[in-house]
Amino acid sequence: MIGVSYTTTAEGETAKFVTCKKCGHGYGYWMTRRGSSSNTSWFLIGRDSARNRSGREAEGEVAQRLRTEHDPVPCPQCGHYQKKMIEPAREEKYGWILPWGILAGILGGAGIIALGIVLTLFGGNEPWMERVKNSVLAMACPAAVGIPAVALGVKSSLAWRYKPNDDPVEERIARGRERAMSAQEYARLAPKPGPQLPPMP
Repeated sequence: MIGVSYTTTAEGETAKFVTCKKCGHGYGYWMTRRGSSSNTSWFLIGRDSARNRSGREAEGEVAQRLRTEHDPVPCPQCGHYQKKMIEPAREEKYGWILPWGILAGILGGAGIIALGIVLTLFGGNEPWMERVKNSVLAMACPAAVGIPAVALGVKSSLAWRYKPNDDPVEERIARGRERAMSAQEYARLAPKPGPQLPPMP
């Protein structure tokens, strides 16, 4: 089947404003997100439509992520992580485990298959060698699937146990001051409270 695939990547940035639930300090930070989308024009029909749809979907994904997601930026005044930042903080600390587990599974499975091929080509035909070859090849799929599964379990367990607000307060404050926008920028950009209505007589 003849088709042309169009993939669009979009990126956006927004300012997030926070009022600390612990100390009441107001602060803000800049958050960047990316999104992508692919659409295919089959038989070269509707190429412009597929391209435009891909762009709209990528931009829509970015807009939604900017609206609903949060970065783990603790309060620069007291170091407190807000409730909506707990999961992003856990992901930031332990999110690397699963990708490395997937990579290890792929490499482990490929290595076992390669070993099986070498044994098949050069290992001879003795009965015990045949059993070794079969055993080695039988381990390829469990390794490719099992290692990422173990990595996912380890990541989930460590993330569930991790309490970001238990980190040393000095480290959290320093992290917040490093990631938050400056006080001058916050004062310039933060939403101002609306006019107060006079009390009802």
